[in-house]
Amino acid sequence: MQHFFLEVSADVLRARIDAQTFTPDDPEHDARTRIWRKDQIARCEAAIPLLPADTVSLDGELPIEELATRVLEQIKAPPQG
Repeated sequence: MQHFFLEVSADVLRARIDAQTFTPDDPEHDARTRIWRKDQIARCEAAIPLLPADTVSLDGELPIEELATRVLEQIKAPPQG
């Protein structure tokens, strides 16, 4: 199994969360979802050192197409080690 991690700063994550609409017909639910997601950022950052040693880290600010290409390259590459 191959693990991938998208490196994105907490500030970028917060901005992305603020820019998303989850339930356009229910603004209150949308607000609660944003709060919950933002509350998870610190917990996720704290878990980074616990990622498997062979986790492939990618720049999460790259365009989606480039990220997909890099993931596919890693999947096709022979195993390291």
